[in-house]
Amino acid sequence: MSRWTRREFLKISAGGLVLLAGGGIAIRVLTPSLRTPPEPAKPASPNTTAGNFSATNENPTALPVPLWITNNDDFYTVQYDQVPSVGMESWSLVAHGMVREQLRLSYDEVKALPAATTMHTLECIGNPAGGNLIGNATWRGISLRALLERAGASDKAKFVVLGGIDEYFTSVPIATAMHEHAMLAYTMNDQPLPLKHGFPLRAILPGVYGQKQPKWINGIEVTDEDKLGPWEQRGWSHRAPIQLNSGIKIPREFAQLNQGDIMIVGFAHTNEIGVRAVQVSTDTGTTWHDTILTRGPSPFVWTQWGYLWKNPAPGKYVLMVRAIDNTGKIQDQAAPGLLRDVFPDGTSGVHIVVVEIRSS
Repeated sequence: MSRWTRREFLKISAGGLVLLAGGGIAIRVLTPSLRTPPEPAKPASPNTTAGNFSATNENPTALPVPLWITNNDDFYTVQYDQVPSVGMESWSLVAHGMVREQLRLSYDEVKALPAATTMHTLECIGNPAGGNLIGNATWRGISLRALLERAGASDKAKFVVLGGIDEYFTSVPIATAMHEHAMLAYTMNDQPLPLKHGFPLRAILPGVYGQKQPKWINGIEVTDEDKLGPWEQRGWSHRAPIQLNSGIKIPREFAQLNQGDIMIVGFAHTNEIGVRAVQVSTDTGTTWHDTILTRGPSPFVWTQWGYLWKNPAPGKYVLMVRAIDNTGKIQDQAAPGLLRDVFPDGTSGVHIVVVEIRSS
């Protein structure tokens, strides 16, 4: 899997291309491999509504889409700088600042604390519409709230600054750090956290892009000061809430398909507001069709969707997908251009895929 440093990462196109600084060199982002967990989440009820939109099941023969888990080796990576070396003989986790008692814990002491497991989807703020800089995994680690409570975080504190061995840091409101879903993870899909994904610890935080979930963590500062991290100093969103977005994974762009019933499959994702419904268009947005949803165990896990396209006639088609959140907001109707800018807040542009149906 390709990775990008602060010197290289500028823009990512809707087609999954990364443009390197100064050179105009394009690198194709590999499509993540996906596997399914033993017990997929149940599909959503077919009777939900969003404003004047009715999410009814118009494809009763279509099977629910399994909930995808991304393999560790294929999970996207984007970092502030190079992957650091980690000397565990000297590594420790330090919690300091506006706390009753400064904590310094070894790796073994961290792993001896009560552990929790959660499924969580990570998405890069630079992910284009339908892009590959997104993945879903099961994480195990310690509760960040329990750690802060053990240190005795002051009730006057407003922010928590998370910092890593690579010198990257970012601040989040203390309410985010104290959320029941917030953790410091040391395993990923039942395996020790890989170095490229943040060993020994990485942050898992609810509702925000990966920019706010640092890797290689060794320091936690409780403070009343809102500090701008390296990406924020370059103009990227400071709070970085995940925008309502969705993508088509099957069929692929420019696929040539034999005539017959075709299953269209993809994902939708947003912040704690959650996804209410997903619609697909097979005629460049003229009409929209409701899909069958498979939800994760929390709003912080992507939603999978499927739509059975019944025996389309031969020809070329423009497929589009849009999500609707639990407030009734419908995803941005403007389809992205080839290099639609994700800066500074991430994108909510509609993903488009062009396919051709061939005669049987």
